[in-house]
Amino acid sequence: MPGFALWVASHNPLANGKEDPEAFWERDFLGSMPSLRDLVGLLVRATADDVPVLLTGETGTGKTHLAQLIHDHSRRKVYPLVVVSCSALAPQEQARELFGTDPNQSGKFGTAGAGTLLLKDVDALGPEQQARLARLLEAGCSEAGGNQTRPCRARVMASSKLNLKEAVAQGKFRSDLYDRLRGLSLHLPPLRERRADIGPLVRELVAQFAQELGKGMLSLDAGVLTTLEAFPWPGNIRQLRNVVHQAVLASPGPELLKWDLPLGVREWTASPRASVPGSRGSGSLFRTLCFR
Repeated sequence: MPGFALWVASHNPLANGKEDPEAFWERDFLGSMPSLRDLVGLLVRATADDVPVLLTGETGTGKTHLAQLIHDHSRRKVYPLVVVSCSALAPQEQARELFGTDPNQSGKFGTAGAGTLLLKDVDALGPEQQARLARLLEAGCSEAGGNQTRPCRARVMASSKLNLKEAVAQGKFRSDLYDRLRGLSLHLPPLRERRADIGPLVRELVAQFAQELGKGMLSLDAGVLTTLEAFPWPGNIRQLRNVVHQAVLASPGPELLKWDLPLGVREWTASPRASVPGSRGSGSLFRTLCFR
């Protein structure tokens, strides 16, 4: 999400404890996300805790950015956040990448050290690695070959595009691993279900890209927001970011117009093709937030 990315890039005073966390989140983070404003206290508690975090939601909804934000506001911020894309690993590579192959090669858990390990698309792990991860989360250590074990100090976060509760019911994901991953469970609904966030996000993105591209201040024609709020955004915030970047690049300024938007977006109309499967109206950004 743009707000997350800007925060991470700016090295905010939160990183060295010079600003009250709740005041920061209200001013810099939730200020551009209406659907998040009632969650400041819960997110402050989440970043102060050390439990595993499970983030679910469609591609492009901001799961990785949220993981980065939680890490950078946690006690582990002085250590690395290591991101592993489980879906990008062949089955035979998963054990080596995550756990290493012997006592001298500790894999990504060793790289993360006392930091945070984010397992993207955790549902892509094979049965053997799901079992091994479940044992690690329970015991705090992993097998290092033979009868040896290796302590693991990293905080684990995981993300998935799937509904993991359904995957468990279908026998596609281990129930014990699911239970251990969701010490804190956050679901990010698609952008089409939180239209109120589109305007603030667009304004923030336009200001960011205009500055980066040396275009100065760009005002927004009302037709731009009307068009963007009507679009279904199958690629969610990632797609919105790309569209706004293209529009700012195309705009001669000083006002961003509907005609600066990519053709496929500006010609979208409320026709039968506009219906998007799974859209059920607006909802809060985190439909589920639970501590277990």
